Amino acid sequence: MFAKLNFSRTGGFLVELLMLVLGINIALWFEGQFQEYQDAKAEEAYLVGLRRDVLEDASSLERLANVNESRAGRLAGILDAMGTLRDMPDEEAVSMMFEVSTYDFFVPEDFTYRAMQESGDFSLLSDPDLKEALLRQHRRYKLIGTLEDNFLQALDDEYIPLLIRSVDLAAGRLVDRDIGESVLARNMVAFAINETQARTLQYRLAHGTALELVGLIDRRLGH
Repeated sequence: MFAKLNFSRTGGFLVELLMLVLGINIALWFEGQFQEYQDAKAEEAYLVGLRRDVLEDASSLERLANVNESRAGRLAGILDAMGTLRDMPDEEAVSMMFEVSTYDFFVPEDFTYRAMQESGDFSLLSDPDLKEALLRQHRRYKLIGTLEDNFLQALDDEYIPLLIRSVDLAAGRLVDRDIGESVLARNMVAFAINETQARTLQYRLAHGTALELVGLIDRRLGH
């Protein structure tokens, strides 16, 4: 009788243990399903933000490419006219010299991208092609930033000091009428042309890859 009682108690314990393990597994399964649901919703929210940001970038890049293409043409005209600078009216001559130092740089709309990187949520992007395209796009942005920084540094180091010595800013008058014959001035105009053309090329390339990235995002979102 005692053997049967012990067996009964052991069997009941095993059943309870089995039910406990089963309950834990079910709870873990539901927790996993809920976490996957949360991750999917977070990924969708990030993708919507990335799409908005990249479209804004594409618009800025297209505008900058057009602006800089026109500017490169004007700079080429300035280089050709440098020899006649001394005979120009002050207003025209000063305007021409300051055209070389004008610029309009690209600032990426990277709020969503930085938020993902800083929060550690970049891993939520489940499409490896999309993830690689996004990283590649921001590497291209860094290249553009380097080109812009180099141009700005050259202006600060060489061309702006030359302008300050040659132009009476208060009177809007060209003081040094021989600046058009200066090797430094002519070289800076040529440098500005080359740098503007290089940035224009990168703006157009980045515009194309931005639209490709939007396509990958749309595919992931099911658009």
